[in-house]
Amino acid sequence: MSDNVGEHLKRGNLLWEGSRMFLPEHREQLLEKRRSRREYRIPELDEEWLSDINRALSDSLACGQPITVEYALKYETQLITGVVRQIDPLSGWVKLACADDDAGEQLVQIAFKRIIEIK
Repeated sequence: MSDNVGEHLKRGNLLWEGSRMFLPEHREQLLEKRRSRREYRIPELDEEWLSDINRALSDSLACGQPITVEYALKYETQLITGVVRQIDPLSGWVKLACADDDAGEQLVQIAFKRIIEIK
């Protein structure tokens, strides 16, 4: 009988194999936690950088020259090229007219606080 008890204790990790199961709710919580760690953090922009961005937006609006705006999404940054059609400093957004695949124009609204760089 003592041999059976000894074998039972020597199973190693097999004793805990059944506890490796995740409930769907726990899996979603774990994935959300991993995603939140990788969220894109918008860098702090100094006053000179902000004035350069404002100048580039104003020039594009006045002259109709296309610009490329890099802006932040939740998990990454995105580039978009277009001409500034409207700026609303009170609401804090800018509208860009971008070329559409159907030879038309698509308006894209971007919040000022999401803009990282203008090229």
